[in-house]
Amino acid sequence: MSASFRRLAGFATTAALLGLISLTPAMPVSALDQAANTIRVTENQTVQKDFAPIAGQNPLPGLPSPAPRLNTPDKCRQATYCDVIPLEVVLPPTLRKSDEFFVSVKLEWKTQRVDGVSSGGHEYVKPIDVNDMDVYVWDDPVGAEPAQASATAANPESLRLFRPAKGKY
Repeated sequence: MSASFRRLAGFATTAALLGLISLTPAMPVSALDQAANTIRVTENQTVQKDFAPIAGQNPLPGLPSPAPRLNTPDKCRQATYCDVIPLEVVLPPTLRKSDEFFVSVKLEWKTQRVDGVSSGGHEYVKPIDVNDMDVYVWDDPVGAEPAQASATAANPESLRLFRPAKGKY
């Protein structure tokens, strides 16, 4: 067997393997499973948790409110750009129906800032964060709309759940 024939056979084998790999169905990429990281909050308690970075970026930023259907918990579980973190609000046994209370949720993250553009005393582009995150709180089981949302350009994003008596979000 000549060296050129062996080389040609090697190229053909490599091409065949690459062809098989390209025909293999891709597994869907999704966010991390956060079920083990349920945030459980009780009366007069502050809970703070740190999470790993989110691997992707929302491919359709800037969609109008209310929350786009892309941000439902079921869709989020399949996307690299979001996480579903269970929230459990434990109601005190002494709570009466007439008692008012709320739970505050704050999402903050490290980011870098891109300088704005100004010239001649006029600001043409304001400084912005490199990345932006939003927070949506959905009932569990999921309703038609989020129970509360904070989808601004602010860091941190924060919201308040007034009387979250359902317990699971």
